[in-house]
Amino acid sequence: MSTSSTRKTALFKTLEELCEDFLREDLTEENFSKEISSVKLLLQNREKNFGKYLDSQKEILKEQLYEFRLIFSEAVKEYKEALNIIEQFFVDKEKKHIEEGLLKAASADKKVIYIQKTIDRKKSEEQEENLITTRKPVDTAIRIAQNIYIQSHIQSPYTIFTPKKPASSVAVTDDSKKKIVEDFVDVPIFDRLSLKDLEEIAPMVVCKKFSENSILFKENDSSKDVFIIRSGRVSIRKTIEMGADKKEEEELIIVGKGTVLGEMACIDEQRRSATAVAILGDVEAYIISPGNFMTLLEKFPSISIIMNKIFCHRVRETNERLIKYLQAQVLKIE
Repeated sequence: MSTSSTRKTALFKTLEELCEDFLREDLTEENFSKEISSVKLLLQNREKNFGKYLDSQKEILKEQLYEFRLIFSEAVKEYKEALNIIEQFFVDKEKKHIEEGLLKAASADKKVIYIQKTIDRKKSEEQEENLITTRKPVDTAIRIAQNIYIQSHIQSPYTIFTPKKPASSVAVTDDSKKKIVEDFVDVPIFDRLSLKDLEEIAPMVVCKKFSENSILFKENDSSKDVFIIRSGRVSIRKTIEMGADKKEEEELIIVGKGTVLGEMACIDEQRRSATAVAILGDVEAYIISPGNFMTLLEKFPSISIIMNKIFCHRVRETNERLIKYLQAQVLKIE
């Protein structure tokens, strides 16, 4: 029953070993119950300490800190649910609860491991970047500029507008249409639209589920669909030239619910600038065809106005981040 994950946290290893020992009858039910209670206390301690650890890594995670806090909170919630499922065994003596709980815990553990791996990778990249800068500052600046450009064209600027329409006032009879309207109330680019406008938009979108590790769109693809993330998380990745015949795919950022992806390719009719991959579980996304999206921009000028403000914000952010980086490199060289 052992899970196949190559890397596990100490917490999960402890829980996994306890469950396996009990199922092999190497542990009495009474002792198993006591050990599960101990794991609960251990989880509380890890929740507190790991939260502090994340805060200590804010210079590494930067704008991703908030997203990783959310991921960790979800992982803790899943861990607690897993332990509750396992404890159902003590009620009805069904061993299936232990297996189900362990699978739930494995899902939670995967999120924590993802955070740890990302922090380790970012630290390694930062060290490597510092070494490269002393030898090839121009090449490094170009590489960083590419990353800054892609990141600033995908992430936080959408959050500069806060939706104000209450979802509770949605009154649509068709259930699927109602769900779309309720979801779109919280999408920043639709902030200035009325509920009636959102009802009109609803038939223009299709909801699709992507399994973990599925690709929503790939860098250099000619596809032009626009995606609005309904649930789950998406990793945005960019292929970076590392030298002659050497390329590496780097994860630039993780985005979640409410994020709009792919609008750049739709508007400027160029190829995709990055790859989008479903991670940490399944992803649900609303898809708008390029024709329908352009119709929305023409019919609802407020969408265009908000997107123009977002693009302006992105350009300013890109310039500021690039200038700060180049200034830092000049100081290092001097």
